[in-house]
Amino acid sequence: MKKTVLCFFALILLLCGCKEQKTVDVNLKNLSMDADVKYRSYTINCTIELDGGGMFTSTINAPEAIAGTIVRYDGDMLTVSYMGLEYTPEKSPKKEHVNGIINMILSSASAGAQAERTEKGFMLKSKVANYEYELYVSEVGLPLSLECEKADLYAEFSNVKLGN
Repeated sequence: MKKTVLCFFALILLLCGCKEQKTVDVNLKNLSMDADVKYRSYTINCTIELDGGGMFTSTINAPEAIAGTIVRYDGDMLTVSYMGLEYTPEKSPKKEHVNGIINMILSSASAGAQAERTEKGFMLKSKVANYEYELYVSEVGLPLSLECEKADLYAEFSNVKLGN
């Protein structure tokens, strides 16, 4: 009888410890990551740094023709650097280019958002500036991939590292 009661309590404790996580906080502040991006008919590889508060830096690694280009956003202020030359437009351009769209989505998603468990993993489905997107994150909230159908944009993130 004691063995049956002990087995019953052990089973109850085991089942209580297996509660499936339903949501996760999205973590997009103070990190860097590599991104393989498909945008319309273009494919690029870049390294992205997110510092929070609208600070976004993208360093293009491929294709070779534009490798080394650095795109920085400080809030709405854009700066583009290439081969020692730096350009800051007087008026911020529309954000309808690949880095602008990614920055806009990641900045929006970093504002205390939660991803919900789906069959494909944890997903944050939201909208910013007429762009609906799906951001998939890991169980600790770090980015895995981004899909934005209207912009014809898909990004896969790797080598995600948290900053200090």
